[in-house]
Amino acid sequence: MQEHPTPHQRTHQKSSPTSNGCGDISKLPIFKTPVSEWVHEPEAAKLLAIKQNTLRAMRRDGRRIPGEHYIFATGNLGGPVLYGIDAIRKTLAKRTIAAVQEKDSRRKADLERRLGRIETYGKEEHLKKEGE
Repeated sequence: MQEHPTPHQRTHQKSSPTSNGCGDISKLPIFKTPVSEWVHEPEAAKLLAIKQNTLRAMRRDGRRIPGEHYIFATGNLGGPVLYGIDAIRKTLAKRTIAAVQEKDSRRKADLERRLGRIETYGKEEHLKKEGE
């Protein structure tokens, strides 16, 4: 016969209990980044070397993805905002690489266009008389 646990004994459960009863929330996409990397807006601005207003503007105009780059600490709109610094840095690195590659391709195209406009003088085949 199985005894009931005393108040100081723990029972084995299939999943960790949570306040909302959802089980293990660490498997949700927003929790793949360690909690220590989610920082409040003033610290995020400092770590990213930008102003807080710029960070807010990036969030408002859609350059930051909710749940990946930022979350509301309370889960409610208008609550304090936390930022995922690593995710933002990865996105900024990708955008930097794309911008540099685009600039390089524009520079190469411009060079080819300018070289095509250069006039050359001298003996050219189409100016020679027939029979020479």
